[in-house]
Amino acid sequence: MTAMQRPVLVAVVLAALTVLAPVLSGSCAQGATAEQEFLAAQAAGRPFVLVVAPRRPNKGSEAYADWQSYLEAFSTRVGSEVPIYTLSADHFRKIVKTPRLRSSFATLFSNGAQVLFHDGMVLEPQVYSVGLQFIRDRSIAAAAADHGLKSTKLERR
Repeated sequence: MTAMQRPVLVAVVLAALTVLAPVLSGSCAQGATAEQEFLAAQAAGRPFVLVVAPRRPNKGSEAYADWQSYLEAFSTRVGSEVPIYTLSADHFRKIVKTPRLRSSFATLFSNGAQVLFHDGMVLEPQVYSVGLQFIRDRSIAAAAADHGLKSTKLERR
Protein backbone atom coordinates (compact mmCIF):
# COMPACT_ATOMS: atom_id res chain seq x y z
CA MET A 1 0.00 0.00 0.00
CA THR A 2 1.37 3.38 -0.95
CA ALA A 3 1.31 6.47 1.21
CA MET A 4 -1.27 7.94 -1.19
CA GLN A 5 -3.60 4.93 -0.82
CA ARG A 6 -3.52 4.80 2.99
CA PRO A 7 -5.69 7.92 3.66
CA VAL A 8 -8.24 6.72 1.10
CA LEU A 9 -8.45 3.31 2.76
CA VAL A 10 -8.85 4.90 6.20
CA ALA A 11 -11.64 7.14 4.88
CA VAL A 12 -13.45 4.16 3.32
CA VAL A 13 -13.19 2.11 6.52
CA LEU A 14 -14.40 5.00 8.66
CA ALA A 15 -17.33 5.63 6.32
CA ALA A 16 -18.31 1.96 6.45
CA LEU A 17 -18.12 1.91 10.23
CA THR A 18 -20.18 5.08 10.48
CA VAL A 19 -22.94 3.51 8.40
CA LEU A 20 -22.85 0.01 9.86
CA ALA A 21 -22.17 0.64 13.55
CA PRO A 22 -25.64 2.02 14.36
CA VAL A 23 -27.29 -0.79 12.39
CA LEU A 24 -25.43 -3.60 14.11
CA SER A 25 -25.42 -2.05 17.57
CA GLY A 26 -29.09 -1.12 17.53
CA SER A 27 -28.32 2.54 18.14
CA CYS A 28 -31.24 4.91 17.93
CA ALA A 29 -32.14 8.41 18.96
CA GLN A 30 -30.44 9.65 22.11
CA GLY A 31 -31.97 8.27 25.26
CA ALA A 32 -33.91 5.53 23.49
CA THR A 33 -33.03 1.89 23.05
CA ALA A 34 -33.53 -0.16 19.90
CA GLU A 35 -36.35 -1.97 21.67
CA GLN A 36 -38.12 1.26 22.63
CA GLU A 37 -37.78 2.72 19.14
CA PHE A 38 -38.94 -0.51 17.48
CA LEU A 39 -41.95 -0.87 19.81
CA ALA A 40 -42.89 2.79 19.33
CA ALA A 41 -42.72 2.47 15.53
CA GLN A 42 -44.82 -0.68 15.63
CA ALA A 43 -47.42 0.85 17.97
CA ALA A 44 -47.68 3.99 15.82
CA GLY A 45 -47.98 2.04 12.57
CA ARG A 46 -44.78 3.50 11.12
CA PRO A 47 -42.64 1.59 8.61
CA PHE A 48 -39.43 0.01 9.86
CA VAL A 49 -36.96 -2.81 9.34
CA LEU A 50 -36.03 -5.00 12.29
CA VAL A 51 -32.84 -7.04 12.06
CA VAL A 52 -32.43 -9.90 14.51
CA ALA A 53 -28.96 -11.33 15.05
CA PRO A 54 -27.17 -13.28 17.77
CA ARG A 55 -25.13 -11.35 20.34
CA ARG A 56 -21.99 -13.26 19.36
CA PRO A 57 -22.19 -14.28 15.70
CA ASN A 58 -19.49 -16.28 13.97
CA LYS A 59 -17.88 -13.28 12.30
CA GLY A 60 -15.32 -15.47 10.56
CA SER A 61 -17.84 -17.32 8.42
CA GLU A 62 -18.36 -16.50 4.76
CA ALA A 63 -22.15 -16.46 5.28
CA TYR A 64 -21.80 -13.85 8.04
CA ALA A 65 -19.56 -11.72 5.83
CA ASP A 66 -22.15 -11.86 3.01
CA TRP A 67 -25.01 -11.10 5.43
CA GLN A 68 -23.13 -8.13 6.88
CA SER A 69 -22.20 -6.82 3.43
CA TYR A 70 -25.79 -6.97 2.13
CA LEU A 71 -27.14 -5.35 5.30
CA GLU A 72 -24.59 -2.55 5.07
CA ALA A 73 -25.43 -1.92 1.41
CA PHE A 74 -29.16 -1.85 2.21
CA SER A 75 -28.62 0.52 5.13
CA THR A 76 -26.63 2.85 2.91
CA ARG A 77 -29.28 2.69 0.17
CA VAL A 78 -32.25 3.54 2.41
CA GLY A 79 -30.41 6.10 4.51
CA SER A 80 -32.95 7.77 6.77
CA GLU A 81 -35.96 6.77 4.63
CA VAL A 82 -36.72 3.73 6.78
CA PRO A 83 -35.38 3.19 10.29
CA ILE A 84 -33.47 -0.04 10.85
CA TYR A 85 -33.54 -1.43 14.37
CA THR A 86 -31.55 -4.37 15.68
CA LEU A 87 -32.23 -6.78 18.50
CA SER A 88 -30.47 -9.90 19.64
CA ALA A 89 -32.30 -13.14 18.98
CA ASP A 90 -32.66 -13.73 22.73
CA HIS A 91 -34.15 -10.29 23.29
CA PHE A 92 -36.50 -10.67 20.33
CA ARG A 93 -37.80 -13.96 21.73
CA LYS A 94 -38.46 -12.28 25.10
CA ILE A 95 -40.58 -9.44 23.72
CA VAL A 96 -42.16 -10.90 20.55
CA LYS A 97 -44.67 -13.75 20.58
CA THR A 98 -45.00 -14.15 16.82
CA PRO A 99 -43.36 -14.68 14.44
CA ARG A 100 -41.23 -17.36 16.05
CA LEU A 101 -37.59 -17.59 15.12
CA ARG A 102 -36.17 -20.86 13.86
CA SER A 103 -32.64 -19.48 13.82
CA SER A 104 -30.72 -16.66 15.48
CA PHE A 105 -31.07 -14.39 12.44
CA ALA A 106 -34.19 -12.81 10.97
CA THR A 107 -35.34 -9.66 9.23
CA LEU A 108 -38.78 -8.09 9.45
CA PHE A 109 -40.01 -5.45 7.02
CA SER A 110 -43.03 -3.48 8.23
CA ASN A 111 -44.95 -1.03 6.07
CA GLY A 112 -46.85 0.10 9.15
CA ALA A 113 -49.84 -2.18 8.56
CA GLN A 114 -48.32 -5.49 7.47
CA VAL A 115 -45.09 -7.38 8.12
CA LEU A 116 -42.91 -9.51 5.87
CA PHE A 117 -40.67 -11.93 7.73
CA HIS A 118 -37.43 -13.55 6.56
CA ASP A 119 -36.27 -16.25 8.99
CA GLY A 120 -32.52 -16.67 8.81
CA MET A 121 -29.63 -14.68 7.38
CA VAL A 122 -30.44 -12.56 4.34
CA LEU A 123 -27.97 -13.96 1.83
CA GLU A 124 -29.54 -12.48 -1.31
CA PRO A 125 -29.59 -8.70 -1.78
CA GLN A 126 -32.91 -9.10 -3.62
CA VAL A 127 -34.58 -9.81 -0.26
CA TYR A 128 -33.85 -6.23 0.76
CA SER A 129 -35.12 -4.91 -2.58
CA VAL A 130 -38.41 -6.81 -2.22
CA GLY A 131 -38.71 -5.71 1.42
CA LEU A 132 -38.13 -2.07 0.53
CA GLN A 133 -40.66 -2.28 -2.30
CA PHE A 134 -43.15 -3.73 0.20
CA ILE A 135 -42.56 -0.80 2.56
CA ARG A 136 -42.84 1.81 -0.20
CA ASP A 137 -45.79 0.33 -2.13
CA ARG A 138 -47.61 -1.08 0.91
CA SER A 139 -48.35 -4.25 -1.04
CA ILE A 140 -46.78 -7.68 -1.09
CA ALA A 141 -44.85 -8.34 -4.28
CA ALA A 142 -45.30 -11.66 -6.02
CA ALA A 143 -41.55 -12.18 -5.65
CA ALA A 144 -41.72 -12.10 -1.84
CA ALA A 145 -42.26 -15.85 -1.42
CA ASP A 146 -39.56 -16.59 -3.98
CA HIS A 147 -37.07 -14.87 -1.66
CA GLY A 148 -38.18 -16.52 1.57
CA LEU A 149 -40.37 -13.64 2.75
CA LYS A 150 -43.64 -14.53 4.44
CA SER A 151 -46.51 -12.29 5.42
CA THR A 152 -47.02 -12.57 9.15
CA LYS A 153 -48.52 -10.92 12.18
CA LEU A 154 -46.21 -9.26 14.66
CA GLU A 155 -47.44 -9.89 18.19
CA ARG A 156 -45.72 -8.69 21.32
CA ARG A 157 -45.68 -10.67 24.55
